[in-house]
Amino acid sequence: MKTDKIKVMAVLAVALLPGLTACTDVESITLNEEDAVTSDTRYEQYLSNLTAYKEADHKVVYGWFDNSEKSPSSLGQHITSVPDSVDVVVMATPKLADFEQADLQAVHEKGTRVACAVSFDDIKAVYDALASDESTAPAESFDTYLTAEVENILAQTGAFDGLVVEFTGQNPDYMREPDRSAYIATQSAFLDQVAAWKSENASKMLSFRGKPQNLSDKTLLQSCEHIILDSEGAATTPEQLTLLVKNAQAEGVPSDRFVMAVSTVSLSSSDAETGYWGSARALAEVACWATVDDGGFVRAGIAIDDIQNDYYATNGLYTYVKEAINIMNPAPVN
Repeated sequence: MKTDKIKVMAVLAVALLPGLTACTDVESITLNEEDAVTSDTRYEQYLSNLTAYKEADHKVVYGWFDNSEKSPSSLGQHITSVPDSVDVVVMATPKLADFEQADLQAVHEKGTRVACAVSFDDIKAVYDALASDESTAPAESFDTYLTAEVENILAQTGAFDGLVVEFTGQNPDYMREPDRSAYIATQSAFLDQVAAWKSENASKMLSFRGKPQNLSDKTLLQSCEHIILDSEGAATTPEQLTLLVKNAQAEGVPSDRFVMAVSTVSLSSSDAETGYWGSARALAEVACWATVDDGGFVRAGIAIDDIQNDYYATNGLYTYVKEAINIMNPAPVN
């Protein structure tokens, strides 16, 4: 597979215009976008090479994209602006506007998949906020509320290529009865719907994000393409990233598909911590970590939170996202 990857990347590099830097993603060609678009044959070859690259063995890249704005005023609010070598774009909001439907079709031409997320933690946070005020407190139990919310999200997945199920939770092994049984029942109320969705959508991707070690039933993980772990606020060194994986490697958790999530730098001038390891950008550091093979587990790639921030921080160039991609999947040197 590694040989196939090098061949594909070499072909892709040849397809790029002379004088460009060695990079495996379409953004290299967009520096000469007019020339590429007016040459149908050249552009079609580029798309073919790009698709082949994504189908070959390489370090994958997920990008969480904030699509809450439904009346865009900037190209940065379109997923078509995301670097073409990103494998999966995860939309924060499952309900898509007309322009997003068109964008989704456009990125499909580049072999990019688009997913939505269903998050247990987000649903629980909303329920708890509502329950804290008598005027908004739900009449139904959390399990009933959870089931309805998950059903609503899953009903909107038709346009997407897949789903990311998010669950942090707590380890039920450290709970006492009857809390443990109740907690496992709540997990089941959530995960059983996701499992049923996967059964009905066998051709669509499913990935897990969170703490797999906290699942009482880990069967669903076998159907997941990747297991994504969160590093923001939990690790600032390569050793700590590795420890996150070791902690996740409970019995029943596959070890051949770990992806590490990392945040872009915050757009807020008052936030000097998000996306940083001290003075270094966490994105590049995590990308470097993902290239190491220590034999104990597979570092399959990275997931980038708030990927659109890099558009605004680098004048639309996605400079640091591209750097991370090239660290993990460098073009071959002749």
